[in-house]
Amino acid sequence: MNTTLSPEAQACLQARLSPEPADPSEPSWHPLHTVYGGAHLFSPRTPAKLGSLALGVLSRYAAEPEELAEAMEMEPETARRVWPRLKARLEECPVEDYRIDFEDGYGVRSEEEEDRHALEVANALAIAMGEGGLPPRIGIRIRALNHQTAPRALRTLDLVLTRLVSEAGGLPRGFVVTLPKVEQIEAPGILTEALDRLEAALGLHSGVVAVELMVESPRALDPGFLKAGLGACQGRCLAVHFGANDFLTACGVAPAEQDLGHPLCDFARAMLHVGVAGDPVRLVDGTTTVLPVPPHRGENLDREKLLENRKVVHQAWCRHARDIRRGLRQGFHQGWDLHPAQLVSRLAVVQAWYLEGAEAVADRLKNFLEASAQATRVGTVFDDAATGRALLAHFRRAMDCGALEESEVRKRVGLAREHLLANSFEDLLARRLA
Repeated sequence: MNTTLSPEAQACLQARLSPEPADPSEPSWHPLHTVYGGAHLFSPRTPAKLGSLALGVLSRYAAEPEELAEAMEMEPETARRVWPRLKARLEECPVEDYRIDFEDGYGVRSEEEEDRHALEVANALAIAMGEGGLPPRIGIRIRALNHQTAPRALRTLDLVLTRLVSEAGGLPRGFVVTLPKVEQIEAPGILTEALDRLEAALGLHSGVVAVELMVESPRALDPGFLKAGLGACQGRCLAVHFGANDFLTACGVAPAEQDLGHPLCDFARAMLHVGVAGDPVRLVDGTTTVLPVPPHRGENLDREKLLENRKVVHQAWCRHARDIRRGLRQGFHQGWDLHPAQLVSRLAVVQAWYLEGAEAVADRLKNFLEASAQATRVGTVFDDAATGRALLAHFRRAMDCGALEESEVRKRVGLAREHLLANSFEDLLARRLA
């Protein structure tokens, strides 16, 4: 059939289109949490110790699925399915991402003390690298790059990287530097330039150190500000973290009212989605600051104190569970954790989230695949190509967090792991047809 526009004219018009941005709904593996711990406390065995402590808390306060269901506001049947998977995950990989903190979790210290801790952290990382004791992703959080703390932040960064490369011959795979309190538009660019110089001087591949930015103020929520910050990272940025407490303080919210469920936090999470639209970066929710810490310690506690400990831990778990579910509903699939007992609630709730939705999502995905990516409908739910990618991501994340095994996914929807790792939904269909 003849067309009015010549092929040359069509090609000329198409050439004016910008390249399609990366699709953030098609991520590779990413951790479901980032665990923060003070730099002064880090040792080669910290990740393993956190897992051991989490298993102890599980055996003490949720030894049976029924207790888990009560603490996490979970259906009993779901809890029975989650409990063994949760225990196995805590034994195999309790910490997926760990951030050695030289900022809020570290406090204000003398120059000499921070120098010493920076070198000790590097030595501990080198030992853990040799022993194979590091989580899949690890890094440090430096101080903010402002006029007051930038010299200290850059010195700590230099000391850690220089000593670590000297002792271990390189960096751990997936090493990350988290930049907090991004208030000045120049800060991400300064960090990127510092990393460029350090990598060149230490003989590292350019861009091997990743960056994460923390949004902790209303100003940083501005989409233009955030886009400029991401651009200044020159492709290094993996994620943007939401610092809820600093953000709410800047908004004038009283301390007693500050939590992740505040309406301003809902607004901030929505704005972060707008700010990173089109960029392949993850969004990471803030932390639940009510920690599952029992008020009474010791071996020979009376029944009243034991019951009070259980009540406090369960209440904190419940609070954490609600925050995690809220984040998942709003497209935040990762969050901060501060205490080993939060590893229990994090894993349990995330696994339950994917297990509970697996049957319905499987039916929709199978129907969609059979229709070869044409718009289709199951019951009253309409699916198009974009929803198809979300359905696919559901099973990919379910496998990543240990909620489902590859054999279970293959049985439910006829897809193997390599299918779930396709670059796009269209690529998946091409592979499946092939």
